[in-house]
Amino acid sequence: MNSRPAAAFFPVALPLASACGGAAPAPAVTPQETSATSASSTPPAAAGVPTEELQRTLRQSFGKFRTCYEAGLKSNPKLAGEVLVKLTIDKSGKIASATADDASTLADPTVRTCIAETVKAAALPDGAYSGVSATYPISFAPAGDKKDPSILVGTITATKQ
Repeated sequence: MNSRPAAAFFPVALPLASACGGAAPAPAVTPQETSATSASSTPPAAAGVPTEELQRTLRQSFGKFRTCYEAGLKSNPKLAGEVLVKLTIDKSGKIASATADDASTLADPTVRTCIAETVKAAALPDGAYSGVSATYPISFAPAGDKKDPSILVGTITATKQ
């Protein structure tokens, strides 16, 4: 049984590398939330921790998430699943750790590690989120009948340590 609350997801279609072999440029991403339970595009504060800026900062890594996922698609064109990134922000406001949680369903450990390392490298606003733990769900699906694969980002849940 899944004890996580239902997450709202932000659909983002990300283009794969061009047919000429070059990498497609990272798209300008303006995701829209899709959820039956919430019409707001602003993630809620959890346990007194406002998550809007954290969500916005991590969304800037979509191009790198796409690069990680595309690498996995080369060896497994049907690769799909969710990466639950658990992150801890230290007292100075820097991301001290980011790991793919064991509950992640994306089967490729290299892609999971790449996603977690991308999150860990994100630069947060100075002093923001000092002493916070958070979970950042990211779902991946191959293109299928569509032109581009999809990356869906769920709402961050955060708590003060």
